[in-house]
Amino acid sequence: MKETLELNQSLSVLETVLKATADGLLVADKLGKVLCYNQLYVNMWHIPSELLTHARHQAILGYCAGQLRDPMQFLHSTEEIYGTWTPESFDVFEFCDGRVFERYTKTKILKGSNMVRVWSFRDITERGQAETYKAQLAAILESSNDAIIVKDLNGIISGWNAGAERIFGYRASEIIGCPISRLIPPDRLEEEGRIMSLIKSGKQTNHLETVRWGKGKKPIDVSVTISPVKDNAGHIVGAYKIAHDITQRKESQERIEYLAHYDLLTGLPNRALFT
Repeated sequence: MKETLELNQSLSVLETVLKATADGLLVADKLGKVLCYNQLYVNMWHIPSELLTHARHQAILGYCAGQLRDPMQFLHSTEEIYGTWTPESFDVFEFCDGRVFERYTKTKILKGSNMVRVWSFRDITERGQAETYKAQLAAILESSNDAIIVKDLNGIISGWNAGAERIFGYRASEIIGCPISRLIPPDRLEEEGRIMSLIKSGKQTNHLETVRWGKGKKPIDVSVTISPVKDNAGHIVGAYKIAHDITQRKESQERIEYLAHYDLLTGLPNRALFT
């Protein structure tokens, strides 16, 4: 009688915790009897009320497994946890509808030496989507022929892709942590100051044709677009620059202009130069 009372008191405390948590939780004893659960657990798994009346975790598991891409793995791992009474376990599984859940389970001793198992479920679908997006974005950035450079508001370089290495000649390990001024000729520093003023006010600079220095202070004609970088709170914390090498285009333009005004054979000015 005393043991039952202590168990009920402990479960009452657990139920209070279940209501306050942000995870879907279910508590079962060693035999798989469901002792308590929160509404979030029911909502996450879309469990019908009639199934919950069985009060057996095994009955609920079959319904849950039917929603997963690998139901047998889910059932086998759960059976193993119950069979060995593993103190702690963690895994991740994917639903047929694309959702992804983390599952964490841990044993807990209640008053009166009653041992139970707490099953915790967390929806990490958005986290997984964000990680996939980041991986895809990183792949795109690395495969770009253009230089993509990230810098903070103090002008310190924090990001450098393969395109930047190809155009400017610096490896990421050589340039990250250095000031952006390393790439800017002295007569263009004022231009960079104006650009950063625009960035700090939230404005973007589009297709600015300018000159930057490559490794060894080699001048490179580039077209740059610079945009603000914001944190999760919307505060501007830096800028990212996309630089397109226009050296060949500039050389072609200069060649065309030269041919329009000078004789190809003699190199002397033609009439067009004086009109």
